[in-house]
Amino acid sequence: MAKISKNMARYKHLPIFQKSYDFLIRLQHYVDRMPRFYRYTHGEKLINLSLEFLYLIIQSNSVSNKYPILLKADQELEKIRIHCRLLHNLKSFTEHQYEVLSRELDDIGKQLGGWLKSEIGQEKVLNR
Repeated sequence: MAKISKNMARYKHLPIFQKSYDFLIRLQHYVDRMPRFYRYTHGEKLINLSLEFLYLIIQSNSVSNKYPILLKADQELEKIRIHCRLLHNLKSFTEHQYEVLSRELDDIGKQLGGWLKSEIGQEKVLNR
């Protein structure tokens, strides 16, 4: 049985990690049902962007200066939003699927925004 390192388990308790992971699972189910053409172009790109976002959350939790990584995560989240909107406009996501994904992205964005504000506050305290 594989031994789990302390760093590996540290991110699992984060609500933003769990929300992002759940989003990725739901997204994969939606992409699997897409028309083939969009599944292997935009759908695959959207899955990769979501994975990259998840990796950034894991990475930011294991470093002391989280702010630059969280800013990159914020940019990735915006790319995810754009791709979701594009796929909705291309009729690859139903109205209901798009609403569900948008709500989940809004929740993730609020959590990320709170984390970013917290890091800005900590940075100000450290620089005094």
